[in-house]
Amino acid sequence: MARAFTVEVDVSKLDRLADRLGDLSGEALGEMSMRVVNEVVDETYDLALPRMLSRINLTEPYVRERMTVNKATSPDLPKASIVASGDRRLMTTLARYDGQQAVKPVNWSNDRIAGMGKKFAPWPGWTKRTGDDRRGIAANMKGAGATVEVVRGRRKPIEDAFFMPLRNGNGMGIFRRTGKGDRDYKHTYGPSVYQLFAYTAKAIINDVADNLENRVATEAERLLENKLS
Repeated sequence: MARAFTVEVDVSKLDRLADRLGDLSGEALGEMSMRVVNEVVDETYDLALPRMLSRINLTEPYVRERMTVNKATSPDLPKASIVASGDRRLMTTLARYDGQQAVKPVNWSNDRIAGMGKKFAPWPGWTKRTGDDRRGIAANMKGAGATVEVVRGRRKPIEDAFFMPLRNGNGMGIFRRTGKGDRDYKHTYGPSVYQLFAYTAKAIINDVADNLENRVATEAERLLENKLS
């Protein structure tokens, strides 16, 4: 089942302002509430995004593509939300964190083999070292794991990792062995947008609630003053 982490901005939950808001007409209250929650949800999104990107090595466009801002569209339902999907199809592959192929020299280079007077031939003969363009491995080199940069400025080696094409032509992924069999491996993932937003939202949710309450109180006061003038 697909998951999502949602932050809601909902005027109807502001019980402490019930008396003040009750002095306003339904139409005026609805229009004001819809406008305020839409302003606050935009401000919340703008607050959360840079915090999510401050240490984690993802691009802003990538994060934006996986988050949705749902604004209030009716004065009768002054409620807006920010949603980050936890659907597995939107999880973040480890390779996206600037995954790079690590390499080391082969034991028997082409020059060494040729220097011995050997001729290249298909296995079990001496095969020519051609490397692997898809994985960025030059001739006379071989894979030696991978490196990734999940936290900005901290590149980490993963010695038992290897690159392999993903299904449906979706680029390359980083895999790790889970056993000795040919198919004993698993695709690796890093922190997802869903996880980053859930973590960040918990740190800012009280500020969002305070901002919403203050804004609604200010706007309600302004509307009441206009009503009495």
